[in-house]
Order: sequence, then C-alpha cells, then structure tokens
Amino acid sequence: MPEITPVHVDACALTSGSSTRDTIVVALGESVDLVDPPVPRSPAERLLYRHLYQTLIDVDCLGEVTPGLAESWAVHEDARTWTFTLRSDATFWDGTPVTAASVRASWLTEVPGRVVPWADSVAGSVLAIGQRALTVRLRRPYQEVPRVFADPTLAVARAADTLGAIPLGSGTYHVTEHGVGEIRVAPLGAVRSDELPVLRFLDTGDDPRDAIDRGVDLLVSREPIVVDYVAGMDGLRALPLPWGPVYVLATPLRLGVEGARGDEGTLAEVLGPGVVPAETRLPETSVWWDDFNACRLMTSFSAPPDPGGIAGRVVYRRVDPVARALAERLVALAASGALPQVTDIPERLTAIGLSDERFAASLADGRDLGFVFTLPKQVLDGCAMIRPLRDAMPWAVASELRHVLVPLVESRSQLIVSQEVGTVVVDWGGLPYLSVVAGH
Repeated sequence: MPEITPVHVDACALTSGSSTRDTIVVALGESVDLVDPPVPRSPAERLLYRHLYQTLIDVDCLGEVTPGLAESWAVHEDARTWTFTLRSDATFWDGTPVTAASVRASWLTEVPGRVVPWADSVAGSVLAIGQRALTVRLRRPYQEVPRVFADPTLAVARAADTLGAIPLGSGTYHVTEHGVGEIRVAPLGAVRSDELPVLRFLDTGDDPRDAIDRGVDLLVSREPIVVDYVAGMDGLRALPLPWGPVYVLATPLRLGVEGARGDEGTLAEVLGPGVVPAETRLPETSVWWDDFNACRLMTSFSAPPDPGGIAGRVVYRRVDPVARALAERLVALAASGALPQVTDIPERLTAIGLSDERFAASLADGRDLGFVFTLPKQVLDGCAMIRPLRDAMPWAVASELRHVLVPLVESRSQLIVSQEVGTVVVDWGGLPYLSVVAGH
C-alpha cells in the first residue's frame, strides 16, 4: 500500500483543512452507470473516477506537471518518443503492481471517448520495457512532457478477476457498494479510518435542493436558484469555480461566417444577458479549436451535407437546460430576423431536445441546421482533442472549423461545500476534488 500524502494545493485550493467527517456525501448531479471505467462519459463520472483511478502524470490548475503513476519521464532525440518510468510502489486495489504491461493493456481496451495521442495503434506505438518502463511514440513532437497523459480518458485500470466487477484502479479509494442512485467508496483497508473519510456519491435527482436538504457535503451546480438556496445556511457555502465549459453552435451551413466571430453583432452579443438559467459571460475571442490547421492532422473529412437536405431543427441534449435555453433563443431570433449575417435558414425552424445517443447520431450525420452543445474551455492538448471532435462531426471542413463551431457563451458552476469537508482543490480543467490521493 503506497504512503498517503496530500497533493500540492496552494493556489489551486478552494478550501483547506482536514475533514472532520467519517463520511462525506458528494452529489453527482446525474446517475452513473459504471459502464466504461476508467474513461468518464460525463462530468459526474469524471468527479467520481478522479478518486478511483490515476493517470501517468497530473496537471494542476496552474498548468504545472506533477508525477502520477509515473515518477519520471524522458524524451528521445526525435521528440516524438517518450519513456515513462512508473513508481515502484504503484499498486492496484488488490495489491498487484501497476506495471508497464498493465498500463499498455489498459489502453488496449477499446472504450469510446478515449484520447489517442500515439502515432499508430496502441499495439504499434506503446512498448513495455521491463516492469516499470513504458515507451510511447506520439503523433507529433513535444519539447516538454505531453500534458495529454493527464487526460482522464488515459487513466489506468485492470480488469477484475470476478466477471462483471468494476475494473480495479490504483487510487486511494475503491468502490465498496453501488446501486441505483448511490455509489459508496472507501479508503483501502491499510488506511486508518481516521485518515480519510468514506465517500458516498449520490444522484441528486431532478432538484439539487432536495439533496442539500438530505445533508450533501459537496455539490457542483450552475443553477443560480441552488446558490441562492444555500445562502445563509449554517455550515454551507458557495464558491465559484473556473469559467467553463463553452456552449457552441455547430452547423453544416456555417451559420454566421461573416459575423458570428467578428467584433460587432456576434451571435453571443445578440443572444443577450439573462437568456440561460446559469451564470454566463461572453466567450473569449480565442479558443483552442482555432489552431486546427497547426495540428497537421493527416485526415480526411466527408463532404458537408447538401444545404437542400438540411432539416429545420436546432438540436440539443435534452438533459441540459442551458443548451435548451440557447437553442430556443436562437430559433426565436431566427424567426424575427435578428440573427447577424444569416442566410439559407428554412422557413420553419424548431428547437428539439434529444437523448445523448440520438444527439450524437444527429451530430455525426450533420443534417440538422444547428447543434448546441458544450466544449471544454481548458484542454491539455488542443491537437489531441481535435481528433474526437472530428470523429463526432465528420462533415466539418478543416479550413472552416472556426466558423463551423461558433462560441455562444461561457458558463460557470459553483461549488456548494460543507465547512467540514476538508481540503478541496481544482485541477487543470476546473474539476474540484478532495486533495488527498495515493502516492502523490
């Protein structure tokens, strides 16, 4: 069992101190199915898995790189090949060592949504050298350690011996119980009970205020009504998290090419304040996907759909109230002729909420007029993130990507936290988590 030490917090700490609770209740905001650990498919899963699984390196809120499963790394002369040396004390929950072969085997498991920075397949570009050395050949050269290896989709897990059991991680916590609406995780047996609390992760249901009434200690919400609800409550406080994600409008018609990203009359400005049920602001002028051409991706895109075959719909994920408000506002503005520099809009335009599966299928097909969804504001490696974005919308034209994806608003969540939780820090992407992690 690795020694338990606190991570370096400093400027990244939202709260400080030691927990005075035996159990901390964390509200996830949505259900978690534990289908594809350790690759998170939602913010709720990312929050949960952050306490269960580890990546080769960590990146803090200031962009500083610290060891994770790897204690050191070195670059070869071509700057495309990197060798990571794993910690000698890194173990999975069952006590078996985390080896270079187990890292490679974890990445070989096909899971949707995983970032793939290697030059070819995992089999061809990742090589285990002995027990602790792992060599990875990347798609492009890096002069500094590639921060992409801190991406949560590259966390490491090992298949459990029991059929159907949750994959084993190397984090301080492991899953002890899971059922509908609740997942309980506990420190490993070698950790004294007074060092770390048990964590209960709950689905908040339709109204987060109900979870607050049940005694939640940590909750992330972007709904102003929730922040107002806890104002003045004894023992709870609301702390702003970093800005992000960015809500974007994607369209195969390149809606607003002439005015959507200009100095005046942008879509974001026309939408106006107070449109959505969340704290938002105008997006910054520079976004990471603007550098698409600099990534030198050797890839092909399908041709954009024929404008004559575009359906008059602006679609969004129906579980996202902010996306819904933006989509409905865009439809209303289009009907009134108030959108800047917009042409080729069907006479009848509607806003439609879809399930996650149907939204993904519609986005891939590209035959709806517009798609409102979120992209992260902060990324570890823009070129690595472009690939899954390309796969999600293959009709996008590479040279026009900055026009195909139009930023609408940036949003920000608040951390609702009990004074008895202890130290909570944020990582590079603004994710809040408890600051004590195995082996750091």
